[in-house]
Parts: sequence; structure tokens; C-alpha cells
Amino acid sequence: MRSGISQILKYVTWMMVPTAIGLVISQSVVENNDWREAVRRVVGGIVPMVPEGLVLLTSVAFAIGVIRLGRKQWLVQELPTIEGLARVDVVCLDKTGTLTEGGMDVTEVRLLGDGQPAGGGEGAAPDEAHVGQVLSALGASDPRPNASLQAIIDAYPEPADWECTAALPFSSARKYSGAALTEPSGQASGWLLGARDVLLPAGDPVLGEIEDLNTQGLRVLLLARMDRELDDERVAEGVRPAALVVLEQRLRPGAADTLRYFAEQNVAAKVISGDNAVSVGAVAGKLGLPGAEHTGRRPPAARRP
Repeated sequence: MRSGISQILKYVTWMMVPTAIGLVISQSVVENNDWREAVRRVVGGIVPMVPEGLVLLTSVAFAIGVIRLGRKQWLVQELPTIEGLARVDVVCLDKTGTLTEGGMDVTEVRLLGDGQPAGGGEGAAPDEAHVGQVLSALGASDPRPNASLQAIIDAYPEPADWECTAALPFSSARKYSGAALTEPSGQASGWLLGARDVLLPAGDPVLGEIEDLNTQGLRVLLLARMDRELDDERVAEGVRPAALVVLEQRLRPGAADTLRYFAEQNVAAKVISGDNAVSVGAVAGKLGLPGAEHTGRRPPAARRP
């Protein structure tokens, strides 16, 4: 609309020039008026050609639209929002914070059997209590936990007498965090918590189990014991999986109704997320997003040489 009005004003401006010349000639030669009267009549003939009412009417329409959107709890940043929304046919949105709430809940911890042995024996499988203490100590080692780690902190309070001698904060580039811990018994161990495609080699049987959980819309973190120092660039290589931490994301109330409204208005909703593609598709499917079954798959992350 603004472009159309600008086009009209451009044409009117060009038309005003020959019209003004014609009025000057007619008032000075034909009507034989003096120059003062001629100027008054020329101005009186030119001013009505300016489409002030069109600009005013458009501004009023935009203002009314902003008021109506404000009543529906919309934050309007530009006056011509109505026109912009009317031309939208695709909406791109994120998953976390848009389809889901920021918080998550720990729903399950699956023991795998290759991490810290229970009771300190090298051949024993890890028990649930010990893994819970490790997770609690990992949470306490990070002063600025992300949403995933915060869910673990909420599920596992800080254990007594566990000491963190070194910590590796989570990084989106590494996709894992870690800590060197000393247990109350004095035994030292190192742990990593993060994405399975970085911590596990391709073809590991644990990956299939994680994929099944991702198809249910669950987020899965791998807890693994490391054999290298935290400052080693190859710290993620050769880790021993101990447990899978299964997190469930909280769906945002009203998200399904919003997506349904977009569909009724013939507006396609596209989810762009950095999370696991299968998990994103499962969450979108729970909310009834059309095409959720066609979620794009990303290639596995490249491992360090």
C-alpha cells in the first residue's frame, strides 16, 4: 500500500507541473488578472490535487489495525503491520521457547554399564545411585547451566562431599560439558555429558537406542566416563558410556491452537532448529504440525581427527 501511494504521489507531482503552467497562462492571458490574483487562483487550483485524504485514510487504517492487534496481545513494531501480515504465506519458527517452554524434566536415566563401576570395582556395572551422584556433581560444577543441565540439577540435588577439581563448561561447538570429580572415598574420575553423535563413534549400538527415544520427541544426553584429561583436545575419544539421560520438553500451552490457526489461514509453518531433527519432528507431530513426518535429517557431526 505504501508503495502504491508513493507511485500515485509521483504521478500527481508530474501532473502538477503542466497543470500549474496552464493555470498561470489562463489566469494571466485569458482571464487578464493581475499577478496577485493569478497566484491565488493557481494555488487554489494546485493544492486540491495533493491526495492528502488518501494518505490520511491509509494512516488511520493502519492505526486501527495496530489497536486491534494490541488487544490480542500482539507487539507491533511497525505501523504497516496489517499489510505485512496479509502477505505472509510462510512462517519460520524455532522449537525451543516457541513450540516448547524453556524448561525440561528428567524422565528416565538408562544405565549402560561401561562407566564408573558401583562400589569402585573395575568390572562392575554402574548403579543408579552412583550415576545420580555423578549427574548431581556435574550440575554443581557448572555455575551457568543451560536448560538441559538445569533439569538435571532439579532432579538430582547436589551431593555431599563431592569435589570438582576441574570443569569444562558446555559449548555449542563441542556439544558436551565435563568435569573431573573426586568422590568422598577419594577416588578420582572424569565425566562428559553431551550429544551422542559427538561422544560415540558411528555404528555404536547405543546410537540405535537413542534414535528410538528421539522419535518420541525426547532429548537424550549421554553420560560417559573419560580416560583423558579435560584439557586434552581428544578428550571425547574413547569414552565409556555409562548412562542415557532422557529429557522431556514441556510443550507450550496454546502452541497447537496457534499452528492450527496458521493452517486454517493457508500459512505454512516451518520449524528451524539446531536440535536433533528427529526429535524436532516428533515434537511438531505432537502439536499437529502438517508435514512433521518429513523432517529433514542432518548429516552426523564430524569428529576431530
